[in-house]
Amino acid sequence: MAELPDVCVVTHPLSDAGENATRSLLDVLGAVTGVALVTADLPADSSIRTDHELVELTRESAGDSVPIAAARFALNQLRMCRTIAARDEPVVLFFGATAYLLPVVFARLLGKTVLIEPRGDVPLTLRIEWERRLPGPVAR
Repeated sequence: MAELPDVCVVTHPLSDAGENATRSLLDVLGAVTGVALVTADLPADSSIRTDHELVELTRESAGDSVPIAAARFALNQLRMCRTIAARDEPVVLFFGATAYLLPVVFARLLGKTVLIEPRGDVPLTLRIEWERRLPGPVAR
C-alpha cells in the first residue's frame, strides 16, 4: 500500500464548534498520515495544542470593528502564504477556510495539491453579526 502524503490543514480562527470539527479531522488524518494545523486564535485550553503539530498565526481575535477585522483578515492571509511556503507537506487542506483566496492561489502556484472543504459560511456569519451593529450596506 502506498504511503499517503502529509497534510497541512488550514482553518480560520476556531470557535468551540469549529474546534471540535477540526480536532476530529486532525485525529482521523493523523491516524493515517502526518498532519499539521495552521490557524489563528486557538483557545488556550484546546487539546489540539498538545495532540497535533500547530502553527498559530496570531492570538488576536477578528476584532469588534469592521476595519480591524478586514485588516486582520488580509494580514492573516499573508501570514498563511508565508507559512504554507515554509511547510514541507505536499497537500494543503483548507478546512472551512473558503474565503482565503490568496493562500489557496499561492499554494497552487507553489505546486501543492490544494483541497477545499467548505464548512459554514464565515463571510455570511460576519455579515449577520455586523448587521446587528451597522447599517446593512456597511455590513455587506
